[in-house]
Amino acid sequence: MRRALTTDPADRATWRAAVLLVVILAGGCGAHRTPPDDVVATSSASATIPASPHVPSASPPELDADLAAAVARWAAFGQASCSYTVDSSVPGLSSTTDHVISIEGHAERVAVQTSSFSGWGDEQVTVPGMFDLIRSNRDRSGTIEATYDPVLGYPLTIRRDDPTISDGSWSMQVRDFRSSLDVPPTHDDLDARLADAREAWDRWAPSDYAYDWQLVPVDGIPTGAGWSIRHVDGVTTAAPSFGDTATFGLGAASIPASFDAIEAAAARGAWIDAVFDPVLGLPILVGIDPTPAPGDDSWLRIAFHDIVAETGRADLAAAHERWSTNRPVRYSYVWREDGGGRHWTYRVAMNGDVAKIRTSGGAPRGEAAALAPRIDDLFMLLEKVLANGGHVDATYDAQLGYPTRVMIDAPGSLVEGTITIRSVVIDAAG
Repeated sequence: MRRALTTDPADRATWRAAVLLVVILAGGCGAHRTPPDDVVATSSASATIPASPHVPSASPPELDADLAAAVARWAAFGQASCSYTVDSSVPGLSSTTDHVISIEGHAERVAVQTSSFSGWGDEQVTVPGMFDLIRSNRDRSGTIEATYDPVLGYPLTIRRDDPTISDGSWSMQVRDFRSSLDVPPTHDDLDARLADAREAWDRWAPSDYAYDWQLVPVDGIPTGAGWSIRHVDGVTTAAPSFGDTATFGLGAASIPASFDAIEAAAARGAWIDAVFDPVLGLPILVGIDPTPAPGDDSWLRIAFHDIVAETGRADLAAAHERWSTNRPVRYSYVWREDGGGRHWTYRVAMNGDVAKIRTSGGAPRGEAAALAPRIDDLFMLLEKVLANGGHVDATYDAQLGYPTRVMIDAPGSLVEGTITIRSVVIDAAG
């Protein structure tokens, strides 16, 4: 169940389950502009409300003054485009990362959850939303601390502590802020990330997939377009969903053409930020601000559905069920790992849950091995990789269900490369 952390002072903060997938690829910090003459830049300041476990505390004057000054500095920032990453955590419960792209004040957010819970509503990770979080918590029990950027005023850190409430303590940290006011406009590592994303798509593009492609002007100027595309068994079908699809035809809505559009916008000097799928590489969300003039901004969004991955999850579940039902007591097999310059072989004999393992080719054992060469452990790894959005290409034994060949590609996975299981011998006496 997804739970939102409210900004109502009468409600206590709660966390909600994430509904968006991704991995965050944030741009680097840009140089800030000089503050206007009527805004005094101060060093990052913090203020604390004294702890009170039962009775809400009144806000100390310094907290209100620091917040008001930060809000004024942010107001002077105006409707320029910007992007940043927010790291959030609830001690003992969860940690999340959100990447926010704001095009002339219109914010979009992509989140990745790193536990079973994720943090905030879409509005709460915007700069005004973070200001509201500080306001809504400053007159409650416990403590609230905040620091602010000395030039632009956005919150750098927010920390709330209230040990009397189960999820009353949490923290947020903003990093990698960059804006269209940076001089000169920079794209940081966009070129490198775009090249890596193209390579990932060329490598892992699934054979069967569907997606909704949208080019959406920020201010609703009727020059955007949308397409619904499906590619199955080598045949592509497409249907226009809205807008000027005569100008933005099916060719513009392809994944390679979307990469080209990002590269072309950057080459024209547009301020741009993009989030790419961490495994398949395709652009998920792109914000484009061509000039400092208002009203010429747009979003490129791709909502992707990997039919191969969905089929893979179903095949994995069915194979695991066959293995759980038909797994013999005594059996042996040869396990081989190839990838990352390694070629490891294990000869494994199983008696119930007890494994007797012989190695060859310098393969590590015990704690030195990233993954124990056990079929049950491999099933757990594959389930985790798919649950986290990784790529698995696997075949399974038709009778027993064990994986016969597996290819894995996933950020942070214990194993990347190919695993084969062959020469399976069942001890009939077992």
